[in-house]
Amino acid sequence: MITDFKSKLQSINPEFVQFDTLKILQVNMGNLCNQRCIHCHVQASPKGTKIMSRDVMNKIVNFLRKRHGLTLDITGGCPEMNPHFRFFLESTHPFVSRLMVRTNLTILMEKGMEWISGWYKTQAVNRVLTRKRR
Repeated sequence: MITDFKSKLQSINPEFVQFDTLKILQVNMGNLCNQRCIHCHVQASPKGTKIMSRDVMNKIVNFLRKRHGLTLDITGGCPEMNPHFRFFLESTHPFVSRLMVRTNLTILMEKGMEWISGWYKTQAVNRVLTRKRR
């Protein structure tokens, strides 16, 4: 007999299947990245084609507008490579208590990305470094 996931969690600890309060919203911007890492769970690369649209971003902004105070955890690929990344940051920032971006930092050296480092600093964005494994 195969036990389903929910039943297994319930048997370990009933609290694991209860949802009380949303505290963190993690958003994946897609699989476009300036690196190609063998360990990447989203198989991101410079040839990534799954890129979050501005329409989806607007839906997230509207969600956050109604739920002030959440932590927004932005990931990808390389989130900064999304063509609407700046729009997304500026649109969501007023509604969140904490903004995190999972970044490989090498994107900050790319042409056209010079603004990011200063924006992260002035807006107190928490950066979570992801790095290429050897």
